[in-house]
Amino acid sequence: MEFRTPIEPIHGIAPIDHTDRIVMLGSCFTTNIGERLHRDGFNVTYNPMGALYNPATIANAVERALAGHTYTHDELIFHDGQYHCLDFPTKYTSACADDLLQHVNGDLLSLGQKLREATVWIITFGTARVYELSEGKIVGNCHKLPGTMFSRRLMTVDEIAATWQPLIAGRRVIFTVSPIRHIADTLHGNQLSKSPLLLAVAWINRAEYFTA
Repeated sequence: MEFRTPIEPIHGIAPIDHTDRIVMLGSCFTTNIGERLHRDGFNVTYNPMGALYNPATIANAVERALAGHTYTHDELIFHDGQYHCLDFPTKYTSACADDLLQHVNGDLLSLGQKLREATVWIITFGTARVYELSEGKIVGNCHKLPGTMFSRRLMTVDEIAATWQPLIAGRRVIFTVSPIRHIADTLHGNQLSKSPLLLAVAWINRAEYFTA
């Protein structure tokens, strides 16, 4: 009896080696794999701004970092005496807006430099489920703010593919989908949140936007 699932090598993906400059962005799965690659001597930067889970948030980080599009005061959310940058995890919270902007913008510009210098990006999607503010802005992290501030929905396959297509043209990119299950929405809900990701990556590959 087979007690494990054998995984065959994926054909068509150019291998990475120790001469590559790798940037990895995405879910906590990215951090785990990044730590292993770093341990094994690869030149890798992984989740420098923290774990990001949905395709829209990761794309926003990449786009802003490459463009040097820094944050301003009016993009921060003020709640209960703290300023928050909801595009990133809770480490981007401060009682002082200027301190928060200095922190997030410094890290964003550093990420942009890393992305431009990289020979390969590895992007890991965790879920197609997103949280939106009332004006329709997708956030990367709710920072434990009141749930009434947000609505939830699933991104569509077309939406994911269209978001990423302009960002990866001419670049060497490897997309992965995190195998980690998010069972808070039940196992069925987890499958629903992963399915658009798998289909979107397959669609991007067929459309030759995938350039690994």
